[in-house]
Amino acid sequence: MKMRSSTVGKKGMFLVSAAGIMWGFVGIFVTHLASMGVSTVGIVTLRMGGSALCVAMFIVLSELACGRSWDEIAGLFRCSPRDLALIAAMGFLGLGVSNLCSYQAMQLVGVATSTVLLYTGPVFVGIASALLYGEPLDGQRCVAFALNLFGSFLVVTNGDVSGMSFDVFGVALGVFAALINVVYVLGGKHLAGAHDPRVLVCYGFLFAFIGLLPIGFPFRDVTRVAGLELASWSFVFCLLPSAVAYLLYMAGIATGLEAGKVSVLASLEVVSASLVGVLLLGDPMGAASAAGIVVVFLSVAAMNLNIAGKRASYTLGLLAFIREEWVQANFKAKTARLYW
Repeated sequence: MKMRSSTVGKKGMFLVSAAGIMWGFVGIFVTHLASMGVSTVGIVTLRMGGSALCVAMFIVLSELACGRSWDEIAGLFRCSPRDLALIAAMGFLGLGVSNLCSYQAMQLVGVATSTVLLYTGPVFVGIASALLYGEPLDGQRCVAFALNLFGSFLVVTNGDVSGMSFDVFGVALGVFAALINVVYVLGGKHLAGAHDPRVLVCYGFLFAFIGLLPIGFPFRDVTRVAGLELASWSFVFCLLPSAVAYLLYMAGIATGLEAGKVSVLASLEVVSASLVGVLLLGDPMGAASAAGIVVVFLSVAAMNLNIAGKRASYTLGLLAFIREEWVQANFKAKTARLYW
C-alpha cells in the first residue's frame, strides 16, 4: 500500500510539473496575439472559450471511442447545485479574473514585477491549505516557499530591480491575481475525488468564458483581425498550454497531492518560460537567472523531501544502536563478575 501511494504521488508530481512546463509557452502566444491587435480581455476570453471547446470535444470523442452512450457521457457533466457553484467560482475567479488581473498588472507595473507578484501564490496556497485541510506548514515548507519566491525573482529579474515598478494599483492587482488563484487549486482538490477531472477543467473554462463575456463583448479587436493567422495561433494556444496543460494539472491534483506541493511544482512555469525565451526567442541568460533556476529546483526538492521522516528514522536508529551497545556492555560486565 505504501509503495502504491508513493507511485501515485510521483505520478501526481509528474503531471503537475508537466503542466507547469507547458504554461511556460503562454508568453509566446500572448505576445503574438497582442502584437496582432487583440486586447488583454480579448486574449483571456478567447483562451477560456476555445479551451472549453477543446476539452469538451476531447471528453466526448474519448468517451465515444470507449463505447460510452450519449446518456453516459451526459452523466459525466451532471453536478449538484452546490458543486456547480464551487466550479463556477473556480472558473470565473480562479481562471478568468486571475488571468485578467495578472495581464492587467503586466501593463501597469511591467512583466518582471507582475510575474514576481504572481509567484507569491504558493505562499497563499500553503497557508490556505493548512487552515482548510490541515496540511503541514512546518519549517521545511516555509523554507521551500521562500526559496521558490526568491528563485522566481532571480529568474525573472536576473537580480536587477531597476526594471521593477511599484505602482500601488498594479501591485495590488498582481497580488490579488496570486491570491484568487487559490480558489482554483483548493476547489479542484475538494472536488477532484467526486467528479471527473476533465469535467472540472471543462466547466472551469466555460464559466470563466461566460463571466468575461460582458466585459469585452462584442470583442471588436478580435473580429477586426480575424483570419487564418489568428485562427491558427488561437487554436494552438487554446489546445496545448491551455486545455492540455490544465487537464494534466487537474489530473495531478486528483491524485491527492498536497496543495502546497502542487503550487510549488507548478512554479516550474517560470523556469520553462525563461528557457523558452533563451532557446526560441534568443533572450540572454544572465548568471542570476541561471542561479534562480537552480533555486527553484531546490525549492521543489525541499518541498518533497521527507526530511522529518528521515530525521526520525536516523534518531530511532541511533537510539537502537546506543541501547544495543549498552546491553552488550552490561552483559559483558555481568559475565566478568561471574567469571571472577
